[in-house]
Amino acid sequence: MTRNPSTAVRVASALALAIAVLAAFAGVRGNGWVLIDDPIYVTENPHVATGHTRENLAWFLHAPHGGNWHPLTSWSHLLDVAAFGLDPAGPHFVNLALHVANALLLLFVLRRLTGAWWRSLAVAALFALHPLRVESVAWISERKDVLSGFFFLLTLLAWKRWTEAPSPARYAMVCASLALGLASKPMLVTTPAVLLLLDAWPLDRPVFTQRGAFAARLREKAPLFAIALVFAALTWWVQRATGAMSEGSVLPFATRAANALVTPWRYVWATVWPVKLGVFYPFPAHVAPMAVAASVTAIAACLALAWRERCRRPWLLVGALWFLGMLVPVSGIVQVGRQGWADRYSYLPTIGLAIAFVWTLGELGARWPAVRPTIRGLLAGACVVLAFSTSWQVARWKDSETLFAHTARVAPGNVTALVGLGNAYMKANRPADAATPFREALALEPRNAEVRERLVFVLRSLGRNDEALATATAGLGPATTARGWFDVGELEAKLGRDSLAVEAFARSARLDATQWSTQAAWAEALVRLGRATDAAARFDEALRLSPPNAPLLLQSAWLRATSTNAAARDGALAVKQAELARELSGTGLSDAGSAATLAAAYAEAGRFAEAVAAADSAVAAAHRLGLASATAYLERQRATYRGGRAWRE
Repeated sequence: MTRNPSTAVRVASALALAIAVLAAFAGVRGNGWVLIDDPIYVTENPHVATGHTRENLAWFLHAPHGGNWHPLTSWSHLLDVAAFGLDPAGPHFVNLALHVANALLLLFVLRRLTGAWWRSLAVAALFALHPLRVESVAWISERKDVLSGFFFLLTLLAWKRWTEAPSPARYAMVCASLALGLASKPMLVTTPAVLLLLDAWPLDRPVFTQRGAFAARLREKAPLFAIALVFAALTWWVQRATGAMSEGSVLPFATRAANALVTPWRYVWATVWPVKLGVFYPFPAHVAPMAVAASVTAIAACLALAWRERCRRPWLLVGALWFLGMLVPVSGIVQVGRQGWADRYSYLPTIGLAIAFVWTLGELGARWPAVRPTIRGLLAGACVVLAFSTSWQVARWKDSETLFAHTARVAPGNVTALVGLGNAYMKANRPADAATPFREALALEPRNAEVRERLVFVLRSLGRNDEALATATAGLGPATTARGWFDVGELEAKLGRDSLAVEAFARSARLDATQWSTQAAWAEALVRLGRATDAAARFDEALRLSPPNAPLLLQSAWLRATSTNAAARDGALAVKQAELARELSGTGLSDAGSAATLAAAYAEAGRFAEAVAAADSAVAAAHRLGLASATAYLERQRATYRGGRAWRE
């Protein structure tokens, strides 16, 4: 396994690797967007969906994207939109192309570092064909994995070149590659430590074998550690500012630490037995102390064994520390999001495991030549099995419904998967199907206000208002959100209980005073209760909070023009609002409602000739639509204006 082949064989085997990876992931070409992160990163992000503009390029330099700061990845999404629009086939192709490039680059980097072509090919194949890679490749939002992986491998190659002939230009290439990788995904902050490992093996530079060597190796990497520190600080600040970091009150440090200590074995197991892979694995509510103790003991034992063998089998220590070290930024000690671990986090760390595994097999083959055919056969068979498993897993990413239904099956009790499935059904206009996963999710997390609100929305869309109200009120309490109270208010209003609706809207507004829709719904309920002055005040507040809103202006103008309560009437304001609504709608007086409201406003302001003219337009519009009762109603209003009186109701 260590003999180097001819150039022709190397080219052929590299081409075979590329073809195998393309074949395994070919299914991505028919996959679409998914409802987790893709809307935030691309499809509903105005700074991406509007394309490659100077303003958008500048925006990503100083603003977070999906709770992260990775401007190079963000710019790549901009280029996707410029090249392909919002067709998902293009971004899927780019992700796959980057992954194929990473497979080939890993092969050539390892070959350059070690001189062992076949072992390097085996590592690259195990890395590239593994089903754990599917999340990073088939998920458009995970462009940051494949893009950062590309620059990570370039950094290793640049470091190798610098160690061969140190120069400022070559060191600058190392720094540039690392900075580009960190600008793609800050997970690369431990890359300088990986370079330190490579110094020990396979570069065979003095690290521990000479006095002062370790300090010298650290000093020469000081600029690299500084670059990593800057990006780590920026990422921490952005994630803290955007609320992506879970607060300690939600996830105590002890819980995070326990999860971090057992998670490496989850990745090891998923690497060895890659089944039941999903898009989201919930953060465990509790990790047994015995599990933590067993995990720590096993890690310590493995590291002790690797340390003991560091001279004879240095790849064991390098591979183990590569794996563990690159997992540190995503270990959950600093928790970002609700996931306990994720397939995508294994993209680069498990290369260390593959190196340790393949080089150990290579040593066995070198010691016992008779087993070489068996080793080759096992590796080839493993690659075939992995490729077919990857192809199957790619199909799970076809669309949101397929992805979340699969994840809900393989990870029971997964609220995020159930909510995602419900959202997918709602996106497909299947509310009856959406109710089931939302109910299951709410049963798992009864205090989850977001899930409750989604179920209430589904039930309302199905016309099951009594059930929706019962669901909404069952969750009422000190932790009820503004949205929760708003839902209760709307349901009470639909059921004709406006007094209860007003109380619910008031509670909602106290919790969140920025929502114009709450103020508007509150005003409508007050109108039905005959509390015109209170309603006018709520309409005023709604208009202050809302963007230019023609329907809301018409509602307020009608109340100001026609209320039987003189304290609520204001003819001049009604005219101003009705005229602005007409301008915003762009329909002039061709819309019966707009024309009728403007007529009522003119009449309240004493401008009866204009009121009659507007009423004529309203009557004509209703007549054209064949609305007999509305036409008669508007004719009565017109007659009132002709008599020099304002309309009251």
